[in-house]
Amino acid sequence: MEVSFLASGAVNRTHFSLAQKVESASDPGIADEAIIHEIDAIRAKFDKPTFGPISSACRDWLLILLYCETSLTFELPRSDYLHFALPYAVQLAEGGKALQSRYVGYLFCAMIMPQNHELQLMLINTCRKDIESSEAARICLALDFLIRCPTSYVIPAISNRLEDLLSHDSQHVRRRVLSAFRILSDYDREILKRTTRKLRKRMKEEGASGTAFLLAMELVRNGLLPNQSVITTVMDVLKRYLSTSGVSASPGIVKAVSVLGRLVTQDQDADMLSSAFDLILKLMKRSTDRKHPSHVLMIECFRTLSYLPLGYLQEQFTIPSITHPVTYIKPLLHSKDPNMQYLFLVCITTLDVSLWAGTGERVLSQLRESEVGQVMSLLESNDPTIRILTTRLLVKIDPAIIEAYLSQYISTIPSPLHHALAVCENYAIRALEISGLVDDEGASYANRMTEILNVIQTPRICKGKDSIDSVHASPKDPVQEEAAKATGWGAGIKAILEGAVEMVLDRLRVAPQMFQVSFVNALCNNVILSEQSTSCPTVILITAATVCEYGENIGVSREKILVAFARSLRTASPALREAILISMLRLAAGDDALPQEVIEAVKYLRKGSGRHIRLRTDQFLYLSSDLTVWKKALSDAKSFSLPDVLVIVESQYALRPQQPADTLSPRSQSRSETPNSPSFQPLRYDAYEDPTSSRESRPSGSRPTSERSEAGWTSPSPNRRGRLVHSSQVDRKAPSVDDLMAQTIVPGAFREQSSTQRIGIGHDVLSSAPSGGTKLPKNDNQMTYPQADILTHRMDLISLESPFHAEPPGVLEEHQNISSAAIAPVASYHQKFASSWSALNKTSRGWCGSSPEKVAKILNGLEIGLVTDFSEGK
Repeated sequence: MEVSFLASGAVNRTHFSLAQKVESASDPGIADEAIIHEIDAIRAKFDKPTFGPISSACRDWLLILLYCETSLTFELPRSDYLHFALPYAVQLAEGGKALQSRYVGYLFCAMIMPQNHELQLMLINTCRKDIESSEAARICLALDFLIRCPTSYVIPAISNRLEDLLSHDSQHVRRRVLSAFRILSDYDREILKRTTRKLRKRMKEEGASGTAFLLAMELVRNGLLPNQSVITTVMDVLKRYLSTSGVSASPGIVKAVSVLGRLVTQDQDADMLSSAFDLILKLMKRSTDRKHPSHVLMIECFRTLSYLPLGYLQEQFTIPSITHPVTYIKPLLHSKDPNMQYLFLVCITTLDVSLWAGTGERVLSQLRESEVGQVMSLLESNDPTIRILTTRLLVKIDPAIIEAYLSQYISTIPSPLHHALAVCENYAIRALEISGLVDDEGASYANRMTEILNVIQTPRICKGKDSIDSVHASPKDPVQEEAAKATGWGAGIKAILEGAVEMVLDRLRVAPQMFQVSFVNALCNNVILSEQSTSCPTVILITAATVCEYGENIGVSREKILVAFARSLRTASPALREAILISMLRLAAGDDALPQEVIEAVKYLRKGSGRHIRLRTDQFLYLSSDLTVWKKALSDAKSFSLPDVLVIVESQYALRPQQPADTLSPRSQSRSETPNSPSFQPLRYDAYEDPTSSRESRPSGSRPTSERSEAGWTSPSPNRRGRLVHSSQVDRKAPSVDDLMAQTIVPGAFREQSSTQRIGIGHDVLSSAPSGGTKLPKNDNQMTYPQADILTHRMDLISLESPFHAEPPGVLEEHQNISSAAIAPVASYHQKFASSWSALNKTSRGWCGSSPEKVAKILNGLEIGLVTDFSEGK
C-alpha cells in the first residue's frame, strides 16, 4: 500500500496495518492467515468486561470484521465464526449515539446474521421503532436494513406504517418504501394491495425511481392493475422525457423503457405495439445525442426491441421511411476506443441476425463489406470480452466462419522453441476461448482442447525464411519480449499452462452433467488409455483434475484408468505426479481393491523421489490400504476437485497411528529407518559396530574385517569423518576399572595444542612411531596404533564441538551386564571427576578456562591412567 494512513480511509491503525498485510501478501493463504489472526484478536477485545457495545470503538471493530469477511479468499473456518459480534452489533444498532454507528450495527447484522438467528426478533423490534420514528434519517436506516435482510416476521408489525410512508414528504423515504414493498412481496403477496392507490402517482412524479415501474409490473402480473393503464402511464413518462432537452436519461427512465417492452408483448393491441415501437426508435435516436449521449439508454432500447415479435420487426424494417437501428451504432464500430467497440457488439448481438445480417429473405444486410472486415478484426482484439462477444456474434451468423478461422489459427501457432511461456499461454487462451463457444458437446470440446494444447507445447522445426517459426521468431510486443528474457525460450514445452487449465475447468463447472461426462470419457480414451497418445503436460493435468472431479459417472473402467495413471508416473514431472496420485486416490474410493501393478508402481516411485513426492506416495499407500475408511472420509469432502480431495488426504493421513517414541531405543530406531523414509537424517559420524557381534564373529589373531583397525580405533571412511572410539579387547569376564575407563574415553575430550604434542597412556609417552605402528603398554595388553590412525585422531579432535560426549550406544550395550562390583569404582570416579571439574574456571557453556597444564595436573590426581605431556610442545 503506497498511501498514508490519513489518505487510506482506514478506521484506525489496526485496520490500516491489516490492509497492508493483506495487499502485500505473496499468497492468498498468507493473507487469510493474517485476517483470521485479526478476527481472533478482536474476539479477545470483545470478551473483556470493560468493552462498551455502544461505543465508537465497537463501531470501528465491527467495520474491521466486515473488512475481514469481504477480504477473505477462502471461507472462514466455521460458518458462525463471526457470530460472537452479533450481540454487540444488535446493541449498537439500537442504542448507538451517532447515526453512523447505528448504521454500522444494522449493516453488520444484515451481512452476518442468519434469518433464523435468535437475535432476529430483537432486531425486528428495533427496526419497527425506527420506522415509526418521525426522523427521515432513522426511517431510511431501518428501510435499508429491510431491503438488505427481508423476513416474513416483520410484515405484520410494519405493513400499516409502510403504506403511510408512500406519502412521506421525503423522496428518499418514498423510494425505499417502494423497494421494501417489492422485496417483501416475495414473502406475502397480499402486501402489494396496499400500493395500488398511490403507485400511479409515484410513477408520474419527477425523478421517479425505477423501482416504481418494476413494482407496477409486479402488480400487473398479479392482476392488481390493468395492463393498458400501466403501459399508458409509462409511455407518458417517456414522452415527457423526450420533450425535455439537455437532460441525460435517469435510471428511472431506463427502467421505464425495459418495463414498456415487457408489458407490450403481453398486450395484443396492434396500435399499442406500433406506438411503443415508434417511441423506442425516438429514444434510440435521443441516446446518440453528441452533447448528452446515454449509452445505458441505447443498450436498453436495443434490448426492448428484442422483446417485440420478430415478424413485426421484419415487416417494419422493410419500410424505407424507418431508420434501421444499426444505423445509429455504426459510428461506434469505426472507433478505436474499446468501450465503444464493446457498446456496438452488445447492442447488435441483442437483435436477431435476420434483422441486420442479410441471412433472412426480407431484410437486407445493414453492414458493408469493409464493416464486416472490421467486425472480423475484433477477433484479434487485446480485450478478451470483445473477442468473446465477436465470436458469439459470428457463430449466430454462420458457425462455419468461426470453424474456418479456428482451423487457420491453430495451423499458424508457432513452435514453443522460439517463444516464452507467457506467449504459449496466450495462444492457448485465445484458441480455447473460441473452442468453448463453438463446441457444444463435451467430446468435441475435449478433442479440440487436446489438439490445441498439443500443438502449442510440441516443439517443431520449420525451415525456410517464410516458415511459421521464422515469421513468429520473436514477439513484437515489448511486454512479451521482457517476459521471454525473464522466462527463456522454450519454457512452454514442459510447463503447465495455468491459464488454459483454469479456463477449461471453469468451462466444465458451468456445463451440464452430460457435457462433463462426455468430456471426461473422451479424455480418458484419447489421452490415458490410448497407446499412441503423446499428450503434453497441460493435457495430462487437465485429465487428472477432471477425472478426480467428475469421475463418479465415467463410462471407462476405473481399473484401466488407475493402471494407465500408474504407468505414467515414471515419466511425469513432480507437479504432474502429485496431481495423478491425488486423482488415483479419488478413483480408488470407487473400488474394493487396487491392482497390484498400481501399488508396485507407487512403491517404485517412492524410492527415487524427493521428500514431497515421498509424502504423497506414503499418503497413497496408507489410505489405499483401507479403502472402506477412505471412502467414508472422502464422503465429507466439499467437492471432488483436486484441492478439496487433497484437504481430506492431509487430514486423514494426520490421523494415522503414531509409533510411540519410547518403545524403541535410538539404535533400533536408526536401524528401522531407511534412507528413503521421510524421518531419515544422515548421521554426522559413522554408526558404531556391535561390539558383541564383532568379538564373537572375529577369529583370534585375525585382522578385523570391518572398518576397525587392529588397535581397536574406528577408522574413518574416505568420504566422511568417523568417530574415533577406543574399543580394547574385552574378556568375557567383568572388565576392570582401568579397562572400563579406557573404553569410555572418546576422542574430542581435549584439543591438540600443536602437531608436536605427544599423547601418553599410563606413564609411557608416545614418541615418534615407526612406519608399521607404535606399541604402547596398557596393563598386560599390547596394542598397536597405526600411524595413520594417530594422525586421523588428531585431525578429528579439532572438528568436535564439546568436551563432553555421550557414551556410544555400542559401549552401553556391551557392558549392560557388568557386575555391580565393577560399576562401583566407576561411580566413584564420576563423582571425583565432577567435583574436580567444578573447581575449575569454567565458562557458561561448560568449557574450561584454565590452562592445559592445570587441567593435566588435576587429571593426574584422579589416577585414571591418562596423562597429557605439554613439556616438549613449549
